Amino acid sequence: MNDCSDSTTLIKKGCYVVVSPGDADVDIVKATVGRSRHSTTTLIDKGTGLLILLQHYSERDNKTIFFRSDVNKQANEQKVYHINPLKELLKEEMCN
Repeated sequence: MNDCSDSTTLIKKGCYVVVSPGDADVDIVKATVGRSRHSTTTLIDKGTGLLILLQHYSERDNKTIFFRSDVNKQANEQKVYHINPLKELLKEEMCN
């Protein structure tokens, strides 16, 4: 998240927030995966680019990781991806 006002609001609500300057996609994903070793974690981004990195860096021992894109923030329905079973499904598809 790059918008400090969004970060401040989330922190006040008790969320763990990572703000990284510049092109920090890998840092943000690694922080998400690290946090998910202890608790269910959701990564929210403005696009879907981090979804692929989450697939790459997540591990079996992680607790639940969700990904949500805010690209269509105004839409009534936003897609939320459950990373753990998605990774298992893709792994199986890649091997067959």
